[in-house]
Amino acid sequence: FPVTISPYSVFESEEQEPIRKVFTREQLNWLDRSTVGPWKYNPQTGKVDVDGHVYISRQGLSDFKGIEFGSVTGAFDCSENQLASLEGAPEYVGANFNCNKNRLTTLEGGPKDVWGIFECSHNLLTSLIGAPEKIGGNLYCKYNNLTSVEGAPVASMRNKNRVVCSYNPVSDFTFGPILDLMKSGQTYLQAVESYWNRISPEEKPAVS
Repeated sequence: FPVTISPYSVFESEEQEPIRKVFTREQLNWLDRSTVGPWKYNPQTGKVDVDGHVYISRQGLSDFKGIEFGSVTGAFDCSENQLASLEGAPEYVGANFNCNKNRLTTLEGGPKDVWGIFECSHNLLTSLIGAPEKIGGNLYCKYNNLTSVEGAPVASMRNKNRVVCSYNPVSDFTFGPILDLMKSGQTYLQAVESYWNRISPEEKPAVS
């Protein structure tokens, strides 16, 4: 993706410390390189809000350089890194969120509200706990270690949107009906119980 450099800014406050006391020069440069659109540090939350996009894929990141994001109005792409946690990821994303090809074992710490597609394929996930509570598009979780779809945000998904979970230890042939039951209002455990007798022994999903 093309990356343009945009100057930082802060919410004005009489007691606001200079921005260089909040972030190191390395952090400031990284934010300027990684954002398309202006970003602001909010001293009330201690987080960075971006009016635009954040593209930080393929940087070998194991974290977000000690920075916590609040709201990102555009896309947030942190794919193809070494992330084992989404702690510090934005709470709100106004477009697509992509964390494909990392080392994630959980989605906890990730965004709670994503208006576009949520991509978390090619990780080490065993369930979808921590997935967004609200999502505007499909959720792609292929090529993980999923034995459960607990946490899938199906209640907030539009009818045409779905969870795509192929290439996991439990197939989408089994997960599909469970997700449909969850979409109709059942909890994950209720859906599994409802469908249990129709699942082959090698395809039994995990329950806790």
